Amino acid sequence: GVPVAGANHLTERYCYPTIQNSGFYGNQAVAGFTGLVNEYLSTNTYNTVGRVPMPFLKWVFSQFSALTGWSFVGQFWQDPALARLILYNLFSLDGLTQINANNHLPNLTFPNLLIDLRKLFNLYLEFDVRRKVCTMDFADDVLASADIVDWTDKAHPDHVKAPDLANRLELSYAIDSNDELLKPIPAPMDKYTTAETTINEGGSLTSIQSRISTLLTDPATGRAKTQQPGISPNNKESKNESSPRLLFWHGVVGGQPLATNKYGNRSLLWSGANNLVDQRYRRFEAFKGDTFTVTKLVYLTPADLAIFSFRKKVHIKGVNYVVGSMKSVLGHSQNVIPTEVVLWRC
Repeated sequence: GVPVAGANHLTERYCYPTIQNSGFYGNQAVAGFTGLVNEYLSTNTYNTVGRVPMPFLKWVFSQFSALTGWSFVGQFWQDPALARLILYNLFSLDGLTQINANNHLPNLTFPNLLIDLRKLFNLYLEFDVRRKVCTMDFADDVLASADIVDWTDKAHPDHVKAPDLANRLELSYAIDSNDELLKPIPAPMDKYTTAETTINEGGSLTSIQSRISTLLTDPATGRAKTQQPGISPNNKESKNESSPRLLFWHGVVGGQPLATNKYGNRSLLWSGANNLVDQRYRRFEAFKGDTFTVTKLVYLTPADLAIFSFRKKVHIKGVNYVVGSMKSVLGHSQNVIPTEVVLWRC
């Protein structure tokens, strides 16, 4: 269909933000191309050269739901800014009359897309296999929760305690090597590393890298910018790929359809105002910097196991813990089930 400049992120499949990319056709001189992908000419009129639909992440998930019967709920989908996320891609409609959604999706399986969103936004994922529901909440909010179950009377008095030596975070994306503007990696997109303090001194790094990144913004024009060849019959290098990247759709701003790495009080960068570290990782960072593990035997009933969720903290003799893992030996007609748990002090 005809692209709509002010696409509604709650109802549309795609949007067409103007993105600066003078390298889209490589060293080919293509008539009509001015260095702008999705160049906006006037009210709902786009240049027909270098037109690339960008699917809304929300719509992509809805299509997976329709195919599999799984539904996705939770804080991630309730955030109005995150509902504006789109998947940047390089596949031009040059020479085509219809959109094939597969051409505009990242080179990731759906489970890997979910995993990398978890790493980018520090998500807590909970799967209800029977109901086919995936809950996507923010891990920092789960850590802050007062949802606690008391296991004091169920716990064996002995345990094995060990320090958490990987007590600092290293947060990063996999940088798109085909984007010339990211060589060298600019500061806003460079990795974040927890500073060493007297509390975490001598510890090693827990590395969390998402394959999903974003684009830089041109401060003069306000547009997202990149410098990489696209996929088009007008381009000799027709098999170029971009690593998975997200942008926030703004709609038409100042007479141009806009999508950038920031929207409102949300950002897709590791530094600067409202960055991913401050928004999504600070509580987890503090938790990792001052915790230890306890391996303990607890005696649970079938009812305990049936209602257990990893989002719940457990309380044992005055201390609250996050459950890292559980191993139970299930048999017939057991009223009490010995269960080995690895606990993290919180």
